[in-house]
Amino acid sequence: MRKFPLRRRNKCANLRIPDSVTPEFIARIQALPSSPKADYLKECFLTKFVSKDTDPADVRMSRAVEKWLATEDRNAETNDRILNIDGGFTILPHLRYDKFVSWTREFIETMLGSVPPVDALVGSFSGGASTSRGRKESHPALKYYGKAHATSGAIRIFNTCVIDEVPGWYYLMNGVPHPKYARCAWENPPSGDSSQWLSKPLDISETLGNVMFTVPKNAEIDRCACKEPDINMWIQKGVGDYLRRRLLRFGINLNDQSINRDLARYGSLTGRLATLDLSSASDSVCYGLVEELLPPLWFTILADLRSPVTEVIGLGTHRNEMFSSMGNGFTFELESLLFFSLAKAVAYFTGTSGIISVYGDDIIVPV
Repeated sequence: MRKFPLRRRNKCANLRIPDSVTPEFIARIQALPSSPKADYLKECFLTKFVSKDTDPADVRMSRAVEKWLATEDRNAETNDRILNIDGGFTILPHLRYDKFVSWTREFIETMLGSVPPVDALVGSFSGGASTSRGRKESHPALKYYGKAHATSGAIRIFNTCVIDEVPGWYYLMNGVPHPKYARCAWENPPSGDSSQWLSKPLDISETLGNVMFTVPKNAEIDRCACKEPDINMWIQKGVGDYLRRRLLRFGINLNDQSINRDLARYGSLTGRLATLDLSSASDSVCYGLVEELLPPLWFTILADLRSPVTEVIGLGTHRNEMFSSMGNGFTFELESLLFFSLAKAVAYFTGTSGIISVYGDDIIVPV
């Protein structure tokens, strides 16, 4: 038998920095002569530096959860306000609220169409954790069999709209080989035993919603995100990709962040463009706003795919006032769509011309 050489392990190239280097580096930065660049550097370069002198991890996490809950309180107020608002309310000088909303709805429907196509619901898995499995078992290929979670709305969409589009997955779910692939794969697996291919058919169980976790943001506070149910995540990704393609037709390229970076630089040099910086932007897209602006069928589909509740760290189940959180497969595209449409509406009714560009909550508009 031929013997193969053992694979050589890579040596770690990371060298430990002497403890004296960090304070010396900080001192040298702080000693730089004053200038716009140096002053900005001094203000920002330690914002994400965590040391024994900064707040511990549990404090940063609790602050993130408190901020998330405070945003939800504002979302509840916003949902009530949208539900009860008078259509004659003056939202801009000499402009009624109902007229502003009507224009924005029509613009969004022009971009999306009134009926979601089936191919918008055919998604894919990412390598992130879900409610049913952690990072160590989150490879996209592994999520097509074994345990899977889904909300009741996502199960309904999956069974009525999606399953016919992925027949191979349907057969795997039911533990039988797909006739189309029987000769090439199912009857001739590498081991010669096709039963091994069918040992873990997809087992979907219903869950209420997503699960919160936090990731580092800076030295003072973490950022909240949520692990979505598996089937929700798969379809959400399809919706997000479709929204991304539709926005591209209207000049918004969510695959290239350098566009907004270059426009921000142009705005700084010319004074013609402004950049808008929002706080907790994706978490502030509330349920009532999406219901108000999206075509009815689009809203119904997205509402079925969202997580209506979140398992909040240390607090249990929370019914969401926001429409979707970071971790949802279409949150980034949906907020981009809404911010772009609202900016276009304001420009239209104020007679403002010029460049409008969005990349999530990074919004650029004419001054």
